[in-house]
Amino acid sequence: MNQQDFIRNVLSHNNELFRLIYQFDTGLADYINKEQLKGAIKDSLPGDLFSTPRLQKKISAYLINQLKLKSCFYSFKEPRLRIALLPEAILEQVLLYAGAAFYSDTIKHIVLKKKLTELQASIGEKVYIFATKKAPLLSQLVPHISVDKSPAHLDKDQLINAGKACIEACFAKEPEALTQRFKLKFPPSVHFNFNQEISPELKTQCWNFLQRLIIKELAPEWKSCFA
Repeated sequence: MNQQDFIRNVLSHNNELFRLIYQFDTGLADYINKEQLKGAIKDSLPGDLFSTPRLQKKISAYLINQLKLKSCFYSFKEPRLRIALLPEAILEQVLLYAGAAFYSDTIKHIVLKKKLTELQASIGEKVYIFATKKAPLLSQLVPHISVDKSPAHLDKDQLINAGKACIEACFAKEPEALTQRFKLKFPPSVHFNFNQEISPELKTQCWNFLQRLIIKELAPEWKSCFA
């Protein structure tokens, strides 16, 4: 199926997916992290600017030009790339929970009570329960990413970095029209490296793992968008 046929099919059967694709490509103001706006637009602009659809469209066009984004209509024919359509709040969970699954065995075997208490406090009780109870069931799906499996001191940042490695594998060497926009969903302090050479096998591993995590654990309502 070529790109035009894919778009026709989406328009016929999944209007929500087409809306999300169109928003991602052209509606930057709808999803850009607010910290990314500093320096891109004047601080004196009215606070309710983004609540007006007509002005949102103009601001999106302005931001795309101001931030020098590559301009194209990205179709998202490959389901793994639709991870980029997820909202920031879900993407943050994806990073943390993916890392929790990766480090599940390490977390389960933390002996020192102080270290365990510190980790639980930083990642939250829900993530800790997932890491120790549910994540072991995903062990066969956890990809073989290049991250230290047994760090001397495990913390929340390391979990997030492991999750980022999975995302980086999925989007490695993809066009800047996609990756530039994806990065803008996060604060400027969050960095991704999409220029790595990743094998097709690892891409597939990471996608299968993240798809299962998203659909079964984090956002089952998004299942139709990944079909």
